[in-house]
Amino acid sequence: MKLASKVFRRTDWYVTSKFGWRKHPISGDKKHHNGTDYGTHGKKLPQYAIEEGYVVKVVTGKNGSTTGYGNYVWVRYPRINRSLLHAHLDSVAVKKGDKVKEGTLLGYTGTTGASTGVHLHFGLWKGYPYHGGVAYNAMSLY
Repeated sequence: MKLASKVFRRTDWYVTSKFGWRKHPISGDKKHHNGTDYGTHGKKLPQYAIEEGYVVKVVTGKNGSTTGYGNYVWVRYPRINRSLLHAHLDSVAVKKGDKVKEGTLLGYTGTTGASTGVHLHFGLWKGYPYHGGVAYNAMSLY
């Protein structure tokens, strides 16, 4: 759970849906959940970069609804060879190509896209997901 503490920089979050197979909360279908969802008690909490990296993708507005992620940010962290997805954001504070360091504000939790409430969908990938990347349990890092 230390990774989530670096992302939120506070402790008033909780896990609402773990990585793995689950009943999808909207469709009701059994699907693999490729991230961990963190509830924030309805608050729009700031999200931060966990260490030095760079923003590889930012999607906002109607484009985010095609993936179900709503507004989202992908950050690549070369030192750990991982990409992290921050999805369902209310707002985004970075743009593609930005360099980030630990503590850089990325955006605020929200409920955009396919969402049932204010939360962060946090995805951890080795490589990049659309180019042969593999999803991992975000709770396993750090």
